[in-house]
Amino acid sequence: MIIGIIAEGTRDYDIIENIVQLIYPDCICRLIQPDISAIDRSTYNGWKGVWQWCLNSQNLVNELNKIPSHRIDLFIIHLDGDTIREKQMHCDNSHECLLESVPSAAYCKIPSALCPIGIKGEYLNAEISYKASYLKNRINEWLTANISSITVACVPFDSSESWIVAAFDKEHYGPPELIIKPADTIIGRSSSYHGFKVKRKDGELKKVKNLYIDFLIPKLCQEWSNVKKLCPTAEAFQRDFEQAMEMIIV
Repeated sequence: MIIGIIAEGTRDYDIIENIVQLIYPDCICRLIQPDISAIDRSTYNGWKGVWQWCLNSQNLVNELNKIPSHRIDLFIIHLDGDTIREKQMHCDNSHECLLESVPSAAYCKIPSALCPIGIKGEYLNAEISYKASYLKNRINEWLTANISSITVACVPFDSSESWIVAAFDKEHYGPPELIIKPADTIIGRSSSYHGFKVKRKDGELKKVKNLYIDFLIPKLCQEWSNVKKLCPTAEAFQRDFEQAMEMIIV
């Protein structure tokens, strides 16, 4: 079974890949987005990269299907929950933007301070389940490829690192998914995290591969059962993933 993962970043991919193989060890995961082979900067990283991929998915999936060995049995599309605070995440008509004409929302480069969109309080103050549902719906709305039936959304709140904090610190800081920017405020707030050396740049955690592969992700997998109890989006991801796999296997 080939699982294609569209993620905000490569560390998010590493996290999802390990969880997938924890649940279904025989699955083979492939990183589709971000496209680390693109050297011309024609694609975005982060949530805009996921957005761009979804909008272009019809052509991209058609290209994948042309080569039998590249075909994907199931897609996992990842968005961090903190994207709910991005104005463009609530944009439905970028072509009518009051400031400039932009070809599509995913390419909009208007600074947030100048963006005319106002985010309704219902999105910022709602329960995590409501906000997660909103982001999942956005993913389905963006997709141009007919792959909704073989697509699972992964939307950890506030980010993938919330699940890691849940694994290491349980409820020491309160509900893990209510922590704002846990990568920076918890994991990377000092020079070490639970005895493992971490690095920062411009006030943010440097998400180097060895930190995740050698230290953070093994603990996450070890504590996955507890993480699901503390993080509703982790439980929802495994449930949705297992349901999708059951349909495909049958």
